Amino acid sequence: MNKEYIKDNYKKLYFKYKSKYLKLKQLQYSILNKYNMTGGNNLIIDIENIISKNGENDDNLTNEISNYLIDNDIPINIQQNGYNIEELKNQLLNIDKLYDIRTKIYSMDESNTNDILDYIIDQYKITSIVPHIENLFTLSILGYNKNYIIFYMVLLRWLIVNKIQLSIKDNYISYLSLYSLTSCLDTQLNSDEYLPMILILITEYINSFPIKKVLLIKTPKEIEKNSIEFETDTKQKLIKFDTKNKFLQYDTGNIKEANKLNFDDLILILHNLFMIVKY
Repeated sequence: MNKEYIKDNYKKLYFKYKSKYLKLKQLQYSILNKYNMTGGNNLIIDIENIISKNGENDDNLTNEISNYLIDNDIPINIQQNGYNIEELKNQLLNIDKLYDIRTKIYSMDESNTNDILDYIIDQYKITSIVPHIENLFTLSILGYNKNYIIFYMVLLRWLIVNKIQLSIKDNYISYLSLYSLTSCLDTQLNSDEYLPMILILITEYINSFPIKKVLLIKTPKEIEKNSIEFETDTKQKLIKFDTKNKFLQYDTGNIKEANKLNFDDLILILHNLFMIVKY
């Protein structure tokens, strides 16, 4: 393939992603600024009004607060067994810090990816895969059901920095199950601006360990039996990820540049990457 063609194509792809990235960031910051301007006090007053209206032991309290937090995308965790009201109030007192963390995370771009991932690792004192990274997937710091891809990026960064090769053949990691991968990496829940960033991390992870630079992709039996459906309209299946030559190959014979991967590709790559037996 002509080098000039590749260079021009890369530039076009870069500007396409950059344009989309700036639009998404502008939208995200407009949402964040809304809460920065109103401040945490208004949120505290709203929730205290809900508590006052329902009473602390009212069965409707949990639902009303849950709906309020979700509707307003407030980065406070929903408790599964009802609310500890005092704990909730304590979280509300720290709401400004939570929004500061969210703003910091969403400042991530191609130039500072590792810095932001290290910030998350430091902020949440991550020293283990379970329970620390696993707990990230229960947080609402990125918004409810949004951009779980960033937590997978945290995992890869943590493994690279700590020189750990992970194999789920030896360990059960809930968020690396096929069901979790397909659920968390749904295209409706994630922004594709992060795909080029996680691709770099995946490649760095592969290059950090004695993993073959051509990753052969096996389609899980669950997908073969259609118990888990992918959103792609095509019937082609990813069969190879060549990290050295930076391309993806499908069973149809089609080949595309690796930086054009989609979420279906990412799910299969991650599933196969962590199925490898450690050397």
